[in-house]
Amino acid sequence: MAAVSMNINDFDSKEELYFYYWLMELSSKGLCSFKYQPKTFDLFKGSDYTIKFKSGKVTPRDVSYTPDFAVQWDERLRGILFSIPETDDKKSIFIAFKPGPVSVIDIKGGFSRGRGANSSAITFPFKQKWLLQSTGLYVQKIVPISSYSKKKDKQSGLFLDTFTPARYLLTEKGSERKLHHKPKMINKYLEENGIK
Repeated sequence: MAAVSMNINDFDSKEELYFYYWLMELSSKGLCSFKYQPKTFDLFKGSDYTIKFKSGKVTPRDVSYTPDFAVQWDERLRGILFSIPETDDKKSIFIAFKPGPVSVIDIKGGFSRGRGANSSAITFPFKQKWLLQSTGLYVQKIVPISSYSKKKDKQSGLFLDTFTPARYLLTEKGSERKLHHKPKMINKYLEENGIK
């Protein structure tokens, strides 16, 4: 697995692009490698099933799922950014599995309820369980940064829990992004966690 330079249009969502910025900073420090959309899993083959009605036949659609990222971690991040179930004492932000250690990630935006909700945010929990049951692969949902809530005057997400990538500080047009949190940069985050 390697970190590959990608373009803004290569991603299915802005959140995936933001997570890519985050991964690229870790990768530049030699702390991870990753692959975007590593593999598509066929969960249900619709053409194998037909439901017959008096008026004709209905064949349910195929169902497949492609995780957004597979991330291979450097062991120095164990207990800080990732932990391995049944081996490690405490839970970290990312759940990783051996060999690797590798985390399989689905990126979501910070708001997915109500009218106009992203359908993938609604179907993801079902596909996540389906994939776990059929393959044993656990895909973890990660929100890089949530939408700012004026009512609650706060945000949440990976960038607040770890570090904010420098590239995220600028919009796609190159102007300074309005932030609702004080960003911590990667060097400070790694220093605070004793990673050199």
